[in-house]
Amino acid sequence: MKCKLVKIVLTMFLMLSTLSVIVPLSKAQSLPETLDQYVSDLKKNPNDNALHEKIIKLAQTMSPAPAIPEEARKHYVKGLALFKDAKTPDDQVQVIDEFKQAIFNAPWWQAAYYNLYYTYKTFGKYTEAIAELKLYQLFKLSNAEVRSLQDTIYVLEARAEKEAYVSVKIENQVWMAKNLGTTNFNDGTAIPLVTDNGTWAGLTTPAYCWYNNNEANNKSTYGALYNWYTVNTGKLCPAGWHVPTLADWITLTTYLGGDAIAGGKLKETGIAHWTPPNTGATNETGFTALPGGSHDNDGIFRGFGMFGYWWSATVHDATYSYFRNMPYNVSAVQYGTGFSSKQNGFSVRCIRDY
Repeated sequence: MKCKLVKIVLTMFLMLSTLSVIVPLSKAQSLPETLDQYVSDLKKNPNDNALHEKIIKLAQTMSPAPAIPEEARKHYVKGLALFKDAKTPDDQVQVIDEFKQAIFNAPWWQAAYYNLYYTYKTFGKYTEAIAELKLYQLFKLSNAEVRSLQDTIYVLEARAEKEAYVSVKIENQVWMAKNLGTTNFNDGTAIPLVTDNGTWAGLTTPAYCWYNNNEANNKSTYGALYNWYTVNTGKLCPAGWHVPTLADWITLTTYLGGDAIAGGKLKETGIAHWTPPNTGATNETGFTALPGGSHDNDGIFRGFGMFGYWWSATVHDATYSYFRNMPYNVSAVQYGTGFSSKQNGFSVRCIRDY
């Protein structure tokens, strides 16, 4: 009986030992497939930092490490070469595009993330630099490196806060040079954050959200999306600024040659944020319009990377208010009928009081 028990125990031990070997191998064999799936998802939404994080973390568990495709190396080397001679805003956008393309083709490549961060920092794009540096921190670094990088993030945050209300003068108007991202009214009271799509669709009171409810990815670059009830409080912009009226928008586009061509002069150049072809974009005004999309009155997020929508403070009737829209595939400032449901969530650009 004792001998029989020993044999049973030994058999169970061997079975468990075999399982302990088979399971990790099975997992290891699935890692490349998982990575391929993440990369495929990322190609559909290259600005999804959560996917970038998953890819970086997964790639570091793989042995051998994923290879760097030749296409990624090509863009990386081009970015290094262009960086040395970058002088104009268009030059800077081209450098950024090359490093972003390197990451697009090899989103596990540590050096590409670092160089994109360094490029953003050098060109004074501090919020973007912070986002890339946080991704770079996910790689295997020494404790001293992690500490140094965190201190760098604090410095960049201070610079970003200082430049939060950078402005641009266009003829006799002074506009903020980026979308509003405040979560408080100018009297200090909080604007309600609404993340439930069904609740958003039924609102008739002030609220804001981040596109796809993703603050980490979208706040610093695209700002928040506000319904028009938030605009109508008159307390959304900082003291000395206001949400532009329809007349303010018309003054702007008229000065720039009319609606048909004004959008190109207002849109950020390149495809770092805009879907190709980003028709007619010159950003000669420095307005740097970005495609932050919308959160519509049916609760669905739409248009990210393709369309930018901005409220005016001018009401049309009990249901609708005026807005402006810039698409990726034309040079125009568009608006269709000119007005949209007050329940929609659009971006806001503040203009200085006269």
